[in-house]
Amino acid sequence: KELESEAIRRQKAEEALRKSEARYRAVVQDQTELICRFTPDGTLTFVNDSYCRYFSKTPEELLGQKFMPLIPEEDHKQVENHFTSFSRENPVAEQEHSVIAPNGDIRWQGWINRAIFDAHGTLVEFQSVGRDVSERKWAEEALQESEKRFRQMAELSPFPISISSSDGRYLYSNKKFSEVFGYTLEDIPTARDWFHKAYPDPEYRRKVMSVWKSDLEKFGAYEVRLRQFSVICKDGTLREIVFRLVSLDDGNQFITYEDLTEHMRAEGELKKHREHLEETNTALRVLLKSREEDKSELEEKVLSNVKALVLPYLEKLKMTSLDANQISYMSILESNLNDIISPFSRRLSSKYLGLTPTEIRVANLVKDGKTTKEIAEFMNVSDKTVQTHRDNIRKKFGIKHKKTNLRTYLSSLQ
Repeated sequence: KELESEAIRRQKAEEALRKSEARYRAVVQDQTELICRFTPDGTLTFVNDSYCRYFSKTPEELLGQKFMPLIPEEDHKQVENHFTSFSRENPVAEQEHSVIAPNGDIRWQGWINRAIFDAHGTLVEFQSVGRDVSERKWAEEALQESEKRFRQMAELSPFPISISSSDGRYLYSNKKFSEVFGYTLEDIPTARDWFHKAYPDPEYRRKVMSVWKSDLEKFGAYEVRLRQFSVICKDGTLREIVFRLVSLDDGNQFITYEDLTEHMRAEGELKKHREHLEETNTALRVLLKSREEDKSELEEKVLSNVKALVLPYLEKLKMTSLDANQISYMSILESNLNDIISPFSRRLSSKYLGLTPTEIRVANLVKDGKTTKEIAEFMNVSDKTVQTHRDNIRKKFGIKHKKTNLRTYLSSLQ
């Protein structure tokens, strides 16, 4: 009777175990995660429905087979090394690796693996729960590639670049930043460190920080602010920098810096050069004006002296008894003198625009202080003819019937 009771209890226990195992299998089969068990050599001993659907295979096609053919060959070593790292002290570990999908595409899976040991501490089996993480993995790879491209462009940029966080920490600075300013991220871990190093003068620092804070409050994401400040570099040199500050939508600050120091220095040198040229040009203009005045004065003197000291005597000689040769020499002499003074006369005649050559001659003699009688004798004409020329000159200059001295007026035309 006692044996019979024991048999009944054992039967009930086995029944309960079968039901429990059935419930366990039902739960496992209903999971959306991929679940499998395999021996240390990689032979699959259990796969759930999700695992089978993922690889488009039946349990019969998978059980008793190794799972390594489902993984690209280049990942085999990584996976093997992972499963040799388990111990009784560390029986659980996570891993991500690529797999070959049924259509041949390469996808990614993330697994939580548990090592199962027997009572003697011998590894007998692994149980793994996994899911497809391809979308996240591809997004991470795209992000890494984007970051890689950004870093490549930033490092090749001819301008210094930095990125700071919304809480004032410097997250990134390129090579050019260190070249221009001399500071690395270790030197300026926070914006506060930058302000104190780059703007050591307290008053100027307060001004810069005030402008900076105001910009951050006024401008939205991706709006560019341009500001120019004087920056003290690590080696103590002063540089004029144009800042281009852009707030990103995550609150970080993207900043590029343009060094205008050499440009402004060249501009200053150019300004000095322009000022020097202007001073030189002014001096040259004064010198040329003086030379022109000297030239005009010389021409006036030559013309006046010839008319006063030479021509009157030639006129008088012409009135004396001369033989044919003397008359010929006199004519040549008079012609040559006229050729000498004609350029001067032409330039002076521009002052007397509208006058005839005879009127110009009379005007010059009047200006030289000659009286009507003296002019008549000099030109070998009557006083009345000279007076007529004087009247015509006054008329052409618009001073006829006016109490204007003709000699004074003509002298004012110099």
